[in-house]
Order: sequence, then C-alpha cells, then structure tokens
Amino acid sequence: MKKKAFTLVELIIVVGILAVTIGSAVVFFMGGLSVNLLVSKKVDIVQNARVAINKMVVELRMARASTIVISQNMPGHPEYKKIAFTDIDGDISYFFCSALSGAYTLYYKKDGSSPLPLTDGKDSASDKYYVNVKTLEFEWNVGSHLLSIYLVLSSPPDVHGKSRRYEVRSSVWVRNP
Repeated sequence: MKKKAFTLVELIIVVGILAVTIGSAVVFFMGGLSVNLLVSKKVDIVQNARVAINKMVVELRMARASTIVISQNMPGHPEYKKIAFTDIDGDISYFFCSALSGAYTLYYKKDGSSPLPLTDGKDSASDKYYVNVKTLEFEWNVGSHLLSIYLVLSSPPDVHGKSRRYEVRSSVWVRNP
C-alpha cells in the first residue's frame, strides 16, 4: 500500500506562500502602528491646547471686563503675548514666550506664584519638546465684552521633514465691570 505524502516541491510552494502572506500582514500592521502613533501625538497636542484654552475661558468668565489687560511684544521677547486680569481668586495672567528649550510655551501665573507651563508638550520618553506654540492672539470687543482666543501650535518635523500645524479657537463673554 502506498502512503500519500507531500512532495518537496509542494512544501516549498506552501512555505513560500505563507512567507509572502505573513510578510504582507506584518507590513500592513506596521503601517497601522505608525499611523496610530502619529494620530495619538496629534490628539495629545490638540487636547493639550484645548485644556489650556478651557482653563483660560473658565477664569475669564469670572473676570471683570475692566481688569483685562492685553499686552504684546515685551522688549527682548519679540513673540511675547500676555493677558492679565483679576477674577474672584485674585490676579491671573497667561503669557506666551520662549521656554528654556527654545520652544514657545503658554504659561499660567496666579497672584505672584511661579509661572506654570500649560503647553510644554514634553515627551517623557525622549525628554524632547514636541509642541511649539506659534501664535496666541486675543481679540477683545470692549463694547460687547466678547473676548476671542486663538492658539496655534505646531509639532516638530516628522521623518519626512513636515511639521504639522494645529489651531484652537474659543470665545468668552466677560462679565460687566
């Protein structure tokens, strides 16, 4: 009686087909992983900006319109922008200037305390900054007590040398004097 078995040629063909299939699956999943990392960085940057703006909006809602002071271009800091005001908790200011890392960062300061960075975007794994505040703009309509906030952030260049730009906007109605 003859036993049925696979020939060497058949085994080589099956191993080749399996190698191509598994190789294609690995390439497909690695592509998905790199997209996931890119999207998670984007979400982190935008969420960081939204938290900063929402904190600003909550405190501006409690501010008196007559106490809001917007200043720009402090000597020695060409990209310096600041909004200062008084709310029920005391004097508060938000300002945007260069950090020690060379990246521009949005800071929060309350009643003479040390400034706290709100958009530092520091990657704990590589100890590098991946968020750079490009612009912080305020549009203050004194008559209607409407304050619009515009924050633009960018990520560092990716492997292709492209830097991504992210914009977050918000508006707040400020209390009467």
